[in-house]
Amino acid sequence: MKKIAIVGSNSFVAKNLIRKVSKDNYIYLYGKNLVEAKDESSSFVSYFNFDYPNWPLDLTSLLNYDVIVYTAAVGVQSNNRPANLLLYQVNLFLPIEIVTFLNDNNYKGKFITFGSYFEIGTNDKEKLYNEIEVIQSVGAISDSYCDSKRLLSNFYLNKQFNILWYHLILPSIYGPNENENRLIPYVINTIKEDLDPKLSSGDQVRQYLYISDLVELIDKIINTDIPADVYNVASCTDSIKIKDLVSLIYEIMGKQQKKYDQIVTRDQGMAFLGLNTDKISYAIPEWKPKVFLKDGIKKYL
Repeated sequence: MKKIAIVGSNSFVAKNLIRKVSKDNYIYLYGKNLVEAKDESSSFVSYFNFDYPNWPLDLTSLLNYDVIVYTAAVGVQSNNRPANLLLYQVNLFLPIEIVTFLNDNNYKGKFITFGSYFEIGTNDKEKLYNEIEVIQSVGAISDSYCDSKRLLSNFYLNKQFNILWYHLILPSIYGPNENENRLIPYVINTIKEDLDPKLSSGDQVRQYLYISDLVELIDKIINTDIPADVYNVASCTDSIKIKDLVSLIYEIMGKQQKKYDQIVTRDQGMAFLGLNTDKISYAIPEWKPKVFLKDGIKKYL
């Protein structure tokens, strides 16, 4: 059994990862609202308060673990942007501090963090970007969240460290129990409540990856000796225009699509976002996404 620490255990990714890895490992959860979380715990789960900056992270404790997964993030939702300093502290400065501390103390375990394909920024080229192209992209970005992710990925690329650090650049992750303000649950709820949705023109192309497929990959990284590197993670068959995704949801729910009031969103300048996944496919050939959009949406229902 491995000792696995999950920093930011309240996140959507963390909650799904905990269910995957808690059966066969010792799990150490760093997060908030831990009393509620204990209802789903096993005897192999330990809890530590972490709510930066009120409850800072005990870096020394991290040296005891075989794997550390950093899922903490601030400002993921565009309608919930905090003060910029806190956003950069949690998304950028703290991961860098952890890496530096682990490196200085000759940490031998695995450290896993996450980037985003929104780091590509303003783009209308219909191409799938490899890892270096994502990190070195110069397209304008719409907010500090994307900036913090781009800066962390650039820090990774400089590689001033010797630890086993895996940095996964993700597309749009989806699945049941994600934040209700995100696109798929938002559209589903407006249909259920017979409301008129407020959406962009929907011409942007996005990639989607179902949460269980991501969790399955993280589990393989935890238990497989693959090179520590930066990897794009996506389902290359699930690229779709936002307006076509909305139409698909209406179709699956058996409802006639309504006309809706178009609004301007921050990401409309990012006309095409796509990740080339050749590198992760070569590193872990046995991993392939299993849940595709139509079936993934049905799982919400």
